[in-house]
Amino acid sequence: MYYVRYADDFVIGVIGSKKDAEHISRQVRNFITTSLGLEVNEAKTRIRHISEGVNFLGYEIRQADAKKLLKQKMQGRHALRRSTTGIVQLFVPNNIAAKFCHQKKYGCYENVKAVHRSSLQNLSEAEIVLTFNAEMRGLANYYSLALDMKYKLSKLYFIWQISLFKTLANKRRSSVNKVAKSLRQNNGDLAITVQAKNGSRKIEVFKLKHVNRNRTTIVDTEPRTAHITTRTTEIMRRLGARICEYCAKTGRCEVHHVRKLKDLKKGRKAGYKPSLWQLMMIARRRKTMILCASCHDKLHSGKLPDLRQEKGRILLQPPVSSGDSAK
Repeated sequence: MYYVRYADDFVIGVIGSKKDAEHISRQVRNFITTSLGLEVNEAKTRIRHISEGVNFLGYEIRQADAKKLLKQKMQGRHALRRSTTGIVQLFVPNNIAAKFCHQKKYGCYENVKAVHRSSLQNLSEAEIVLTFNAEMRGLANYYSLALDMKYKLSKLYFIWQISLFKTLANKRRSSVNKVAKSLRQNNGDLAITVQAKNGSRKIEVFKLKHVNRNRTTIVDTEPRTAHITTRTTEIMRRLGARICEYCAKTGRCEVHHVRKLKDLKKGRKAGYKPSLWQLMMIARRRKTMILCASCHDKLHSGKLPDLRQEKGRILLQPPVSSGDSAK
């Protein structure tokens, strides 16, 4: 039995008879209603054979046709035979392309008739291309795992491309052929040239071949992030020591941060006598200072006492490392 869940949607795959699937379905319904106190969506809950397929998270999951021929050696002779079982694959549902075409107002999907999008006429040509690219790229990337992604989206892509041409042609008061000719590059791809601060640059028109379809990726393999999560910095080490750098108390500490060190030094030039905590930050050449919650609150309210006036008080002055002195 296989179980896959995303949010409140889940699918259960059972290798067994229909009777086994019905028994598991009754147990799941009983658990959801009694233990969780939730209701089962009857419209989305059903038992289907894998050859019929089932929709889950926008994909159609079903068994691919077993049309693959295997070459085997039987009784000393090589022969071809058809594989007995198919492989469970992901497919694009039939209504996805038409629904997306009508939603984005590319035109009529059934008659393969594209129209221009008047809602984008106030945008620049670069923004129009980027908008079209983002829409088609997002759909193609989502269905990149499907076996028939290019086949199912090819008709939609044609309507999408003509709609882009017509939108640009309507903005330029030109024809579709002239727009297509102006976008075509030497390598056969389509791109629009825009002027930027550093000169001109090209924005490519998206193609289905740009989708990266890496079929060797194992989704259950977790990425290695130890080099990111285990890195420590100087401020993290100081904060982890849980010692206030002003009053030397131990416990939960916070970080006080100033915008620039020169803001502290400006007061000295104007004849202003800096506070002790300002002198400590200037001496360390640090824009941060680890303080306990009490000292931090007093600092922001202007009531932080000057410990130099307290006799016998020893201020905590952590030694400056060689790396700190370089900063």
